[in-house]
Amino acid sequence: MSLVEQARAEAELRAEPLKVELDLDLERYRMVLPAEQRLTRDQAEPEPWELQWQDLDDYVDLQMVAVVGGPAIRNGRVEIPIDHHGFMADQVIVLTQRNPDLQNMVWSIQFRGLERGGRIVKDLEGHAAFFEATEEYAFQ
Repeated sequence: MSLVEQARAEAELRAEPLKVELDLDLERYRMVLPAEQRLTRDQAEPEPWELQWQDLDDYVDLQMVAVVGGPAIRNGRVEIPIDHHGFMADQVIVLTQRNPDLQNMVWSIQFRGLERGGRIVKDLEGHAAFFEATEEYAFQ
């Protein structure tokens, strides 16, 4: 959750879009700069934060990522684009733990794209907490 929040803040400070990339198969993550900001081999790296792949802790399983209105993605790489204001689509990242005592425990990290904070929803019965679809009539 902190990586997404850091990327949102960084995108707003730079006034440039960024992406967070999750690898659901290898259970790792990284921040991705826009193509025009990526360094060539002969430049020194000026970034204060890590852009390389970072592995999740050994006891954490990255189960899926879901965007409101789209299918849940359970394998491969997923990019979470963040615009230059720090906004993104509503997303849910679902994690479980590799522990026989907590095999049914599911953590759903919910990000509302226009809000600044994320929310963690825990479930002891093995169910992910997705957002309900927001229809046009909800804004009337």
